[in-house]
Formats: sequence, C-alpha cells, structure tokens
Amino acid sequence: MTTDTVTLQTVGRVVGGRSEMVEDDWHDVRAVIRLDGETFTASAVLGLEGFSHLEVVFLFDRSTQPRYAPIPVPHEGTRARPL
Repeated sequence: MTTDTVTLQTVGRVVGGRSEMVEDDWHDVRAVIRLDGETFTASAVLGLEGFSHLEVVFLFDRSTQPRYAPIPVPHEGTRARPL
C-alpha cells in the first residue's frame, strides 16, 4: 500500500442531470459542467469542440450511500450480456 496523497481542487460543478443517486440509465441524461468563473476564463475551453471525447475526474460528494465494494457490471449496464 502506498502512503502518497492526492489533493483535488474543485474546478467546476455539474449542473442539470437528475437529482436521485442511482447507478443505471444515464444514457439519456443531459448535464453541463460549469467551470469556476473566478479561476477560468472562456479561453480555457477554446478548441474543445475539436475533440470527440472529454475525460472528467469527479467525486460523488452528495452520495449518502455507505462505502461498498465495487462489483462487476456488464458493458453499459446491460445485465443480459455476460461479463
């Protein structure tokens, strides 16, 4: 086990989406990531439209569920497909 520490700094918030905390059926949910306007200007996203994907690291800070051990879930949440 490592003793390294990682410090995260909030750079924005997710706005929209849905309010209930469930793991499935996110494919039709739309939300926006709003960057902190005091830290970033509009130039922070210049050229972003030229990319097909965006990787976002996030923290579930509003989850009320206790910690649990992750379990394998079939691709895209489709339980009919084998792992």
